[in-house]
Amino acid sequence: MDHEIVLNSLRQQWWAAVERGGLGDGAAALTMLDRLRAHARAVDAREVISLAFSTTASLHRQSGRHDLAVGFDAAALAALDDPFGSTDPWVRVAAHDAVVGLAADNLGLFRFSASARLLIRARELHDRRDVEEAGSDAWTTFVTEVRPRVRERWVGAELAIYTGDADRARRLIGEAQKIMASVSANHERHHIKTDLIAAASAIDTSDALAVARACLRRAQAGGFLPLTWASLSLLQGLGDTSDTTIASINASHDMLVDRGMPFAGRS
Repeated sequence: MDHEIVLNSLRQQWWAAVERGGLGDGAAALTMLDRLRAHARAVDAREVISLAFSTTASLHRQSGRHDLAVGFDAAALAALDDPFGSTDPWVRVAAHDAVVGLAADNLGLFRFSASARLLIRARELHDRRDVEEAGSDAWTTFVTEVRPRVRERWVGAELAIYTGDADRARRLIGEAQKIMASVSANHERHHIKTDLIAAASAIDTSDALAVARACLRRAQAGGFLPLTWASLSLLQGLGDTSDTTIASINASHDMLVDRGMPFAGRS
């Protein structure tokens, strides 16, 4: 079988695991990623091995396990032969995923300076111009060009929120919203998360609550359980401490645990 056909199949399998994780099916996604790494090793598809590691890291990070995620993101970077010198778009996106993941891990571990340095490195990596074209199909363009830029700005905005730079947070998430403006509804999960971070950085609390409630409805409609939980948690942080909201937070968390998201334990 043609090597490029095999690679494309592995990339699609990786994306299927990403989508499964976005639904909150942690155990299934982690199993898919373990199997994918084994298949990718058999054909020396290092960029797919790397992406599988960084996606595993993301699932741990979503579960609050930044201490474990950092090891998987480090493994993702180490899997690549030339992460900062390659002109191959898939190696480049894998390196970018790993570096942005490490920035998010360090943010979660309150290592803000390290997180900021890693985001600068990620921006340099993706802003290089001496690269091959990513590809003409919409999915490849989204995965190799749009998604990396948006993820980088998500983490940058979250870092700015944590460090008290609200203006920078709003600027970065505004950039992410502009990038996502031309992206189809096929990537609704990315639209929702972008808007959710925008709500977290909003000046007006009433506006933030309205956006967070809209994100909650959209997340529930799409079956995106992690974003449902995140939307509810943001509502609580914005002052909605109603019995209904608290009960929904606990219920969504328990559902994520039951589906195998790798939390340290029940709260």
